Amino acid sequence: MNQPLSHPNRGGGGKWLRINLANNLFRSFARRVLCFIALMTCSSILTISQAQSGPQDIGRWDWLVNDDDTVAVWRIESAQSQDQSYGNNGPNNAWRDVYGIHAALLPTTSMTSSLKHGWVILWGYGHQRHVDEQNRLNAPTADDKYPSSYFVSRVGMSPFLFWHPKDTNTTNNARRYGYVRYLFDDDGWNATYGDWPIYKMFCAGHAFLPDGRLYLAGGDGDLYDSSNIVKGYVGLRLKAILDPWTFDPFNTNQSQSLWSANNAMIEPRWYPTVTALPSGKLLILGGTHYKIHSDSAIVSEKHEIYDPCTDSLDSTGVPSNFQSVLGFLYPRLHLVSYMNSAGNGLDTPRVVYTGFDKKSYWLNALQPDSDWQYYGNDLQRSLHRTWGSSVLLPNSKDNPQSLSQQVLNQVMVVGGDHGTITTNVTETTEIMTFSASSSGGTVTIAAGSSMANKRMHVNTVLLPTGDVLAIGGIKKRASVWEYKNDVNETDEVYATEQYTKNPSTGQYYWKNVAPAPTIDRNSDGIRDGIRVYHSIALLLPNGKVLTAGSATKDNSAPQRTINNRVPTIYSPPYLFKPNGACRSETERPHITAVSATELNYGQEFVVSFDPQNDKAIVSVVLARPGSVTHSFNFEQRLIKLKFDHELDYLKVTSPWDPSIAPPGWYMLFLLDAEGVPSEAAWVKIKPPNCEGEAAMFMSLELGDVATEVSAEQADQVEQSPIRIEFQEPGSGEVIERYTLPMFAPDAEGRVSLPIYTDRQEMEYELYIHPYRSWLGKRLSVNWSRGGQIILSLRNGDVNGDNLVDALDLALALEQMGASDSASETVWSADVNLDGVVDENDLAIIAENLGSEGDQ
Repeated sequence: MNQPLSHPNRGGGGKWLRINLANNLFRSFARRVLCFIALMTCSSILTISQAQSGPQDIGRWDWLVNDDDTVAVWRIESAQSQDQSYGNNGPNNAWRDVYGIHAALLPTTSMTSSLKHGWVILWGYGHQRHVDEQNRLNAPTADDKYPSSYFVSRVGMSPFLFWHPKDTNTTNNARRYGYVRYLFDDDGWNATYGDWPIYKMFCAGHAFLPDGRLYLAGGDGDLYDSSNIVKGYVGLRLKAILDPWTFDPFNTNQSQSLWSANNAMIEPRWYPTVTALPSGKLLILGGTHYKIHSDSAIVSEKHEIYDPCTDSLDSTGVPSNFQSVLGFLYPRLHLVSYMNSAGNGLDTPRVVYTGFDKKSYWLNALQPDSDWQYYGNDLQRSLHRTWGSSVLLPNSKDNPQSLSQQVLNQVMVVGGDHGTITTNVTETTEIMTFSASSSGGTVTIAAGSSMANKRMHVNTVLLPTGDVLAIGGIKKRASVWEYKNDVNETDEVYATEQYTKNPSTGQYYWKNVAPAPTIDRNSDGIRDGIRVYHSIALLLPNGKVLTAGSATKDNSAPQRTINNRVPTIYSPPYLFKPNGACRSETERPHITAVSATELNYGQEFVVSFDPQNDKAIVSVVLARPGSVTHSFNFEQRLIKLKFDHELDYLKVTSPWDPSIAPPGWYMLFLLDAEGVPSEAAWVKIKPPNCEGEAAMFMSLELGDVATEVSAEQADQVEQSPIRIEFQEPGSGEVIERYTLPMFAPDAEGRVSLPIYTDRQEMEYELYIHPYRSWLGKRLSVNWSRGGQIILSLRNGDVNGDNLVDALDLALALEQMGASDSASETVWSADVNLDGVVDENDLAIIAENLGSEGDQ
């Protein structure tokens, strides 16, 4: 922890931000704190399951525990001193909700040190008052989309629980119970009936804005007839934004407002999906206006796009080819990326539908108000997968060197129910691979490895390693109608499975790991590990997985309600040594500093780490913080980054394109050769400038390149990124470094590269590092967003000394006649990239003799 913040060979410029991730939690803490500390250090608390294998093979489940070693239960105990008052008119005991129907990992707050990042926010049903006429409205009066002859509640209350895995404050038990706040803390629910909102955030969709705020769309309001009997549900027009910088758990002032909320959505939505776009905007799609139990649902049809720059929602109406499956329950959308058919850049990024229906649809992510397109009847999945899950898989290359090695173009769909009877839950998976085609894009669908257990309502969690966990669910419907709420106890799935690579075959398969607990330590009649309908699973910055919730009815006799208020924590096998002991901090990669926490695309930054465990870092990944409900994580995304290893630090390049990593906050993990991740640091990928184009385009003329480029040589260019620097004019001080992916030159020998930067528009010195056989170059440029710089690089540096001289001619003569068809060797003297060393290469070298690149 005492190493310097910079290295002499890192070059000049830039401020360094030190991130202290060490947590020497065992020093000077009493026994009551030690139980909690085990969550971070992996020492023993109450171990739930190790089965017959050791935790190094299957991981381990643990509880949060109280001072007397009993299990902590969220919000059943007496109200905590840190809970906000809910006012005179709020429902009694509103704070005792089931937390874990919805959850999100907040990337940033107003807190300091280790509590600044990584708070978990959870919420559940919420509460509504509807017992008398004062508390209800005629449905069409509340919203013109609602049906006549029904009523909706006039008041809805949404309590939220905030919990941090590192909060060791012992004065109010917050580490076990969390802090409760409400949607309208500044109101106190003392207003007149007419001012009460109908907002209730249950069944909303939610995703993060680029600055770390949580955007929430839609919600739930029940329909009642004149007898106050629930006859169905209605969606809400609720738009609510959580401002994390106002969150302070130690502030008991009731006027502390965390949310801005209004009735701004264009359509009411119940179960919508919210998707982050490359532009920094959000796409809101799906959900229903309302449903009466005896009738079909009336679905939301319009796209809505939220622009954080203008705080506005926009919609162009109903798409001409709208399909009802796109407007139904949580349509499960992913932003995918892949190369274009020419291989010289990305194709138009697409939002793809992976929901319950087996048909495949896509939407232009750069024009989200356009129509959906259908991939075709021959490109369907094999099964409907009602209440299954889907996961955007990471790029496979541990250290990608080209754009094609970083794209995220595969989605795995998992489990689900595919019939109308009680036996059609499936254990199968399918892999959807998206790619370019002559018609603009296609998808191939292949059977994936099957799980050992049939599952619907399954939670899937993407780990820092790229493995996927399958947690919970049920293996069979209990009835045709209320199959979500009617769960036979014998049909609950406690087995946990991990989708991982077989080191011998290189193939992925589902491995059984530690099952969730089947015991009931708090004696509430509910097994602590049950995670079925209305549950969540969420990756934490320490590499563990939080599971919570389950709120449903049980069809076994006697019929009962499953309200699981016991959170559990899963520690994957990578947190244990081969002998089964927990890995200490010194036995995991340990980030000690990050040179910049706000990054442009393609920007190079330095990550310092503690090399004391003497294991090489083999992968650097970004994981987007999760936002999950109803078996789907709106935000789950993992990107493996390019990096160069330098002693005790890494030169890392941020993602190359916003369609690969939408702007926003990410967890940064280092992984060693044993697949063990560090604890996460946090970085933010900057959004495009609200005033317009964020990228400048640099066109490199690779002088004297022939029009014919062999496939082998073109591939070598694509595997060799180029480095550039922004420097202060005159002083040469480095401001920013970029490592950009290259493409095969076009017929004119030109490669066009976007540079995303939020630099002030002014004159800079741009330095192009030597690239393959091209000399380096330094020039002054007037940077402007959307502008273009065209520059030519001189060729002929065969030996790589940034000089074209007689030595290069001599080497070319030695290689004369060599071709890539005769050998897999890349011939350094093939300076015109035509696949053979001949007189044309000699002519280029001779023409540029005496040329020297800028240093």
